[in-house]
Amino acid sequence: MTQVHFTLETEDIQSLIDQSVKDIASKQILQTVFNQLMDE
Repeated sequence: MTQVHFTLETEDIQSLIDQSVKDIASKQILQTVFNQLMDE
């Protein structure tokens, strides 16, 4: 099994979500999922 390791810049991802997602509900869902993933 292959594993991939990468580093996420939290501010960059949040900015990307803010700029790319137009629908407020979708934006909130993506931000919630991202925050949950970062907590793990």
